[in-house]
Amino acid sequence: MPTMLTLGVRPRRDPEALFADLLVATVDDVATAEALEPHPLVGTACVPLSAVDDSAALERFLVRLDVAPPDEPPPVRAYVVEATAEQLVDAVAIAPGSSVVVLCADGDVVETTALVDRAGRHPGLDAGWSEDRVADFLAVVAHAEHGFFAVATDTSSVLAVLAGTVAALRGDDVRSALRSPDLAGLVALHPDAAAATREVLLGVLVPNAGNIAHELRRRIDEITGDAAGDA
Repeated sequence: MPTMLTLGVRPRRDPEALFADLLVATVDDVATAEALEPHPLVGTACVPLSAVDDSAALERFLVRLDVAPPDEPPPVRAYVVEATAEQLVDAVAIAPGSSVVVLCADGDVVETTALVDRAGRHPGLDAGWSEDRVADFLAVVAHAEHGFFAVATDTSSVLAVLAGTVAALRGDDVRSALRSPDLAGLVALHPDAAAATREVLLGVLVPNAGNIAHELRRRIDEITGDAAGDA
Protein backbone atom coordinates (compact mmCIF):
# COMPACT_ATOMS: atom_id res chain seq x y z
CA MET A 1 0.00 0.00 0.00
CA PRO A 2 1.39 3.47 -0.84
CA THR A 3 1.92 5.92 1.99
CA MET A 4 -0.86 8.44 1.75
CA LEU A 5 0.47 11.95 1.31
CA THR A 6 -2.82 13.21 -0.10
CA LEU A 7 -3.46 15.65 2.72
CA GLY A 8 -4.03 18.47 0.29
CA VAL A 9 -1.97 21.20 -1.33
CA ARG A 10 -2.40 24.48 0.43
CA PRO A 11 -0.40 27.54 1.46
CA ARG A 12 2.06 26.78 4.25
CA ARG A 13 3.60 28.96 6.92
CA ASP A 14 7.10 27.73 6.13
CA PRO A 15 7.60 26.96 2.43
CA GLU A 16 11.16 25.82 3.16
CA ALA A 17 10.21 23.11 5.66
CA LEU A 18 10.71 20.36 3.09
CA PHE A 19 14.18 21.71 2.30
CA ALA A 20 15.44 22.68 5.77
CA ASP A 21 18.81 21.07 6.59
CA LEU A 22 18.38 18.90 3.48
CA LEU A 23 21.81 19.44 1.91
CA VAL A 24 24.99 17.72 3.08
CA ALA A 25 28.06 19.58 1.89
CA THR A 26 30.73 17.25 0.51
CA VAL A 27 34.08 18.83 1.37
CA ASP A 28 37.74 17.86 1.41
CA ASP A 29 38.52 18.07 5.13
CA VAL A 30 37.18 18.78 8.60
CA ALA A 31 38.49 22.36 8.65
CA THR A 32 36.44 23.18 5.56
CA ALA A 33 33.39 21.50 7.08
CA GLU A 34 33.70 23.53 10.25
CA ALA A 35 34.15 26.76 8.29
CA LEU A 36 31.04 26.36 6.14
CA GLU A 37 28.83 29.43 5.99
CA PRO A 38 25.59 28.63 7.85
CA HIS A 39 22.53 28.28 5.66
CA PRO A 40 19.04 27.00 6.60
CA LEU A 41 19.09 24.46 3.78
CA VAL A 42 22.52 22.99 4.67
CA GLY A 43 22.34 20.59 7.59
CA THR A 44 25.84 19.16 7.87
CA ALA A 45 28.90 18.11 5.89
CA CYS A 46 30.56 14.94 4.64
CA VAL A 47 34.34 14.57 4.85
CA PRO A 48 36.63 11.77 3.60
CA LEU A 49 38.07 9.51 6.26
CA SER A 50 41.54 9.95 4.75
CA ALA A 51 41.44 13.62 5.76
CA VAL A 52 40.45 12.96 9.38
CA ASP A 53 42.98 13.06 12.18
CA ASP A 54 42.66 11.58 15.64
CA SER A 55 41.69 14.88 17.23
CA ALA A 56 38.76 15.69 14.93
CA ALA A 57 35.31 15.97 16.48
CA LEU A 58 33.09 14.25 13.95
CA GLU A 59 29.77 13.71 15.72
CA ARG A 60 28.06 16.33 13.52
CA PHE A 61 29.43 15.06 10.21
CA LEU A 62 29.09 12.20 7.78
CA VAL A 63 32.38 10.51 6.93
CA ARG A 64 33.03 8.90 3.56
CA LEU A 65 35.07 5.71 3.77
CA ASP A 66 37.66 6.36 1.07
CA VAL A 67 40.17 4.29 3.07
CA ALA A 68 39.74 1.27 5.32
CA PRO A 69 38.22 2.22 8.68
CA PRO A 70 40.18 1.66 11.90
CA ASP A 71 39.28 -1.24 14.19
CA GLU A 72 37.42 1.20 16.44
CA PRO A 73 35.89 3.87 14.15
CA PRO A 74 35.32 7.24 15.87
CA PRO A 75 31.72 8.31 16.55
CA VAL A 76 30.20 10.18 13.61
CA ARG A 77 26.72 11.05 12.41
CA ALA A 78 27.05 8.34 9.74
CA TYR A 79 29.65 6.59 7.65
CA VAL A 80 29.16 6.58 3.88
CA VAL A 81 30.44 3.59 1.92
CA GLU A 82 30.23 2.61 -1.74
CA ALA A 83 30.03 -1.12 -2.36
CA THR A 84 29.36 -3.59 -5.14
CA ALA A 85 26.59 -6.12 -4.74
CA GLU A 86 29.23 -8.74 -3.87
CA GLN A 87 30.58 -6.49 -1.10
CA LEU A 88 27.25 -5.67 0.52
CA VAL A 89 27.43 -8.17 3.36
CA ASP A 90 30.77 -6.73 4.45
CA ALA A 91 29.63 -3.15 3.86
CA VAL A 92 26.61 -3.37 6.15
CA ALA A 93 28.81 -4.87 8.87
CA ILE A 94 31.15 -1.86 8.98
CA ALA A 95 31.17 0.27 12.13
CA PRO A 96 28.53 -1.74 14.02
CA GLY A 97 28.04 0.98 16.63
CA SER A 98 27.40 3.76 14.09
CA SER A 99 24.92 4.67 11.38
CA VAL A 100 26.07 3.66 7.91
CA VAL A 101 24.92 4.80 4.47
CA VAL A 102 25.53 2.22 1.73
CA LEU A 103 25.49 3.07 -1.98
CA CYS A 104 25.40 0.12 -4.36
CA ALA A 105 25.45 0.90 -8.08
CA ASP A 106 25.20 -2.65 -9.42
CA GLY A 107 23.13 -5.77 -8.87
CA ASP A 108 19.35 -5.89 -8.63
CA VAL A 109 18.46 -2.55 -7.02
CA VAL A 110 15.37 -3.94 -5.32
CA GLU A 111 17.35 -6.73 -3.71
CA THR A 112 20.38 -4.65 -2.74
CA THR A 113 18.31 -1.80 -1.30
CA ALA A 114 16.14 -4.17 0.70
CA LEU A 115 19.24 -5.97 2.02
CA VAL A 116 20.75 -2.71 3.27
CA ASP A 117 17.50 -1.71 4.95
CA ARG A 118 17.03 -5.11 6.61
CA ALA A 119 20.57 -4.80 8.02
CA GLY A 120 19.49 -1.63 9.82
CA ARG A 121 21.52 0.62 7.53
CA HIS A 122 20.54 3.58 5.36
CA PRO A 123 20.36 2.84 1.61
CA GLY A 124 22.11 5.40 -0.59
CA LEU A 125 20.82 6.72 -3.91
CA ASP A 126 22.90 8.32 -6.65
CA ALA A 127 20.77 10.73 -8.67
CA GLY A 128 23.00 9.98 -11.65
CA TRP A 129 21.76 6.41 -11.90
CA SER A 130 19.40 5.49 -14.71
CA GLU A 131 15.81 6.61 -14.35
CA ASP A 132 14.61 3.04 -13.95
CA ARG A 133 17.15 2.28 -11.21
CA VAL A 134 16.26 5.46 -9.31
CA ALA A 135 12.54 4.76 -9.61
CA ASP A 136 12.94 1.16 -8.42
CA PHE A 137 15.12 2.30 -5.52
CA LEU A 138 12.48 4.84 -4.43
CA ALA A 139 9.75 2.22 -4.67
CA VAL A 140 11.65 0.16 -2.08
CA VAL A 141 12.61 2.93 0.34
CA ALA A 142 9.07 4.32 0.33
CA HIS A 143 8.11 1.27 2.39
CA ALA A 144 11.42 0.59 4.15
CA GLU A 145 12.16 0.84 7.86
CA HIS A 146 15.12 3.22 7.54
CA GLY A 147 15.48 6.52 5.73
CA PHE A 148 17.92 7.05 2.89
CA PHE A 149 20.52 9.56 1.76
CA ALA A 150 21.01 10.64 -1.83
CA VAL A 151 23.96 11.96 -3.81
CA ALA A 152 23.31 14.74 -6.35
CA THR A 153 25.40 17.14 -8.40
CA ASP A 154 23.25 20.23 -8.86
CA THR A 155 19.99 21.94 -7.95
CA SER A 156 17.95 20.19 -10.62
CA SER A 157 19.00 16.73 -9.46
CA VAL A 158 18.24 17.64 -5.83
CA LEU A 159 14.72 18.66 -6.86
CA ALA A 160 14.34 15.47 -8.90
CA VAL A 161 15.21 13.36 -5.85
CA LEU A 162 12.73 15.27 -3.70
CA ALA A 163 9.96 15.07 -6.29
CA GLY A 164 10.60 11.38 -6.93
CA THR A 165 10.50 10.63 -3.20
CA VAL A 166 7.19 12.43 -2.76
CA ALA A 167 5.74 10.63 -5.77
CA ALA A 168 6.88 7.24 -4.45
CA LEU A 169 5.28 7.92 -1.07
CA ARG A 170 2.05 9.03 -2.67
CA GLY A 171 1.91 6.22 -5.21
CA ASP A 172 2.19 8.71 -8.09
CA ASP A 173 4.19 8.39 -11.32
CA VAL A 174 7.77 8.46 -10.04
CA ARG A 175 9.43 8.61 -13.45
CA SER A 176 7.36 11.63 -14.46
CA ALA A 177 8.25 13.35 -11.19
CA LEU A 178 11.95 12.65 -11.76
CA ARG A 179 11.81 14.12 -15.25
CA SER A 180 9.77 17.21 -14.38
CA PRO A 181 9.92 18.11 -10.68
CA ASP A 182 7.01 20.35 -9.66
CA LEU A 183 8.65 22.84 -7.32
CA ALA A 184 5.37 24.69 -6.72
CA GLY A 185 3.80 21.44 -5.60
CA LEU A 186 6.75 20.65 -3.33
CA VAL A 187 6.65 24.08 -1.72
CA ALA A 188 2.90 23.78 -1.14
CA LEU A 189 2.96 20.30 0.41
CA HIS A 190 0.89 19.97 3.57
CA PRO A 191 3.22 20.16 6.62
CA ASP A 192 2.44 16.56 7.58
CA ALA A 193 3.34 15.37 4.08
CA ALA A 194 6.59 17.35 4.15
CA ALA A 195 7.48 15.86 7.54
CA ALA A 196 6.71 12.33 6.28
CA THR A 197 8.92 12.91 3.24
CA ARG A 198 11.84 14.05 5.37
CA GLU A 199 11.53 10.98 7.58
CA VAL A 200 12.35 9.00 4.44
CA LEU A 201 14.79 11.35 2.67
CA LEU A 202 17.33 12.21 5.35
CA GLY A 203 19.75 14.30 3.29
CA VAL A 204 21.30 14.92 -0.11
CA LEU A 205 25.08 15.02 -0.46
CA VAL A 206 26.15 17.71 -2.88
CA PRO A 207 29.29 19.57 -3.98
CA ASN A 208 29.18 23.36 -3.78
CA ALA A 209 26.43 23.16 -1.18
CA GLY A 210 26.37 26.92 -0.63
CA ASN A 211 25.70 27.64 -4.29
CA ILE A 212 23.02 24.97 -4.52
CA ALA A 213 21.38 26.21 -1.33
CA HIS A 214 21.23 29.77 -2.66
CA GLU A 215 19.82 28.56 -5.98
CA LEU A 216 17.18 26.49 -4.21
CA ARG A 217 16.26 29.49 -2.06
CA ARG A 218 15.99 31.67 -5.18
CA ARG A 219 13.68 29.21 -6.89
CA ILE A 220 11.54 28.87 -3.79
CA ASP A 221 11.31 32.64 -3.49
CA GLU A 222 10.12 32.84 -7.11
CA ILE A 223 7.28 30.47 -6.23
CA THR A 224 6.33 32.18 -2.99
CA GLY A 225 6.84 35.75 -4.22
CA ASP A 226 9.41 36.47 -1.52
CA ALA A 227 11.71 39.02 -3.11
CA ALA A 228 14.01 39.22 -0.09
CA GLY A 229 15.60 35.81 -0.68
CA ASP A 230 19.06 35.43 0.87
CA ALA A 231 19.62 39.17 0.99
